[in-house]
Amino acid sequence: MCFHPVTHATSLGTGALRSFGQSGQSANDPIADIPFGRQSPANLEDCMRTEPVEIYSDTTNAAIMRHPGRKFPGVLIQGDTLYSFSQMAADALVDAEPDSDQWYVLKELAEALQSRVDLYAQVLREHDLELPFSAEVNDR
Repeated sequence: MCFHPVTHATSLGTGALRSFGQSGQSANDPIADIPFGRQSPANLEDCMRTEPVEIYSDTTNAAIMRHPGRKFPGVLIQGDTLYSFSQMAADALVDAEPDSDQWYVLKELAEALQSRVDLYAQVLREHDLELPFSAEVNDR
């Protein structure tokens, strides 16, 4: 399995709009709505490619960008920030009254965020990149 992370491509010189790269979407992509990774069958050396992405804002931990083929822009959240959001949701779930409506909503949120943290960690490991948080986080 191969994942394509965002990589820098070129600068258009417009200041607010820059071009960055990210993979396209595979037809059988079970995580198509996750903005930081796409999966497709390929050799690992063929996994990363550069492709234009419209950057509307470079706000720290919340860059706004639109990937080719997507109608609306998305938000790029850094891995350490994603991990922190996942931990906050897990902590809130612990404090929620079991079996309440709030508990079920928080459970769904915590699981969705944790699955994205797990994917992020898997992609970085596949590309021999250092995680910006402790590796034990995926052992929960």
